[in-house]
Amino acid sequence: MLDLSPRFPQPSFHRRRFLAALGIAPACLSGLLTGCGAGDDDPPSGPAGISAQEAANAAVAQGIVGALCQYIDGKASQPPQLGTAGFRRLGQASSVQATDPFAIGSTTKAMTAALAARLVDSGRLQWESTLEQMLPALAAGMRPVYRTVTLRQLLAHRSGLMAFQGNADVQALVNGLDGDIPDDVAMQRQLFARWVLSQAPIAGIRPGVDYAYSNGGYTVVGAILEAQTGQRYEDLFTAQLARPLGMQNPWRDPFTGDSLPVAGHFGSPGKLTAYQLSDPLSSIFTHLLAPAGTSLHLSAADYGLWLQWHMRAMAGQSTPLPASYLGALRAAQDEEYLMGWIARKRVATPMLAHDGSTLGFQSLAWVDLDGQGAGHLWANCAEGGGSPWVSTALIGLMERMRRHYRR
Repeated sequence: MLDLSPRFPQPSFHRRRFLAALGIAPACLSGLLTGCGAGDDDPPSGPAGISAQEAANAAVAQGIVGALCQYIDGKASQPPQLGTAGFRRLGQASSVQATDPFAIGSTTKAMTAALAARLVDSGRLQWESTLEQMLPALAAGMRPVYRTVTLRQLLAHRSGLMAFQGNADVQALVNGLDGDIPDDVAMQRQLFARWVLSQAPIAGIRPGVDYAYSNGGYTVVGAILEAQTGQRYEDLFTAQLARPLGMQNPWRDPFTGDSLPVAGHFGSPGKLTAYQLSDPLSSIFTHLLAPAGTSLHLSAADYGLWLQWHMRAMAGQSTPLPASYLGALRAAQDEEYLMGWIARKRVATPMLAHDGSTLGFQSLAWVDLDGQGAGHLWANCAEGGGSPWVSTALIGLMERMRRHYRR
């Protein structure tokens, strides 16, 4: 087990004002809970179904700089359908390519849940293991209300921990940290967990009982995985998840030296700017929150494998995915959030779905629970100007893609 005593190596960055929004909220969570997938129940006179390529073209026509859309058919004879459109960066002539990695945002959360399930299946943790048991070195400093919060509750957003969906929580963290921030990202997550577990729950939320979306909770799960294994979250991701699933380029992010071709953008249609992390402290916080979905970039081929394994599992086939993770997904109730997915069961074709936003990118992914279809839509634009225009576009295009391929 990793020693959680505070040892902060030098040199390091001293705390400073941090105003850049991390943008790690689920971009259309309310839409997923109430409307995503409704296309299956729309009358025949609704918008026509479209292919993955047509969806990418339509996304760009609505003001998105670059888009990548993929549909995966459950029939083994059908290859994945992939569409790309637009540009890697505003003002440049380089087009989006099928091999380009995009930041996948909070759709990373399901991968964090699957990593936790690896430890559950191996007997190192249980779904009912408590924060006090999983992080004993931090127990004395935890608020008592958090000590009995379980791993299952953390992954279902029932921890009550601070949301970290914007500047206010991040600024509170910066103001609350005394001294220097360690260079090592695993130690940064330990420092983060120590601090957030000492803070009051989200107002009006009862830890262990009430739902409240929390990137802080998923980051604490990352700290738990590191404490239990002595390995960085990113290395665990590669060894325990990506490699068994067959991903070729499993962990890519701009904070580990990767030079990534596609830039994210913020703003409204016609008023977009490329996103840049210019402050070293903003880079630190974005990197340490990776288990919640701030920094991971994947190719369509690798993310498609992730979805394909879920489809095969839902169709009853054997897969490398953790058994306890799949068991929880199969038992999900309608509208329930668990294991990094939201279950939609009261539609013609029930599904799991999730979306995310980070670094000027937005993503939306789904898996049909009958194992016959899955897909994702990626945009190198995120919301701006007070209007959820990107998420609205992606939800509508997902519905039309499902209508086209499931007919």
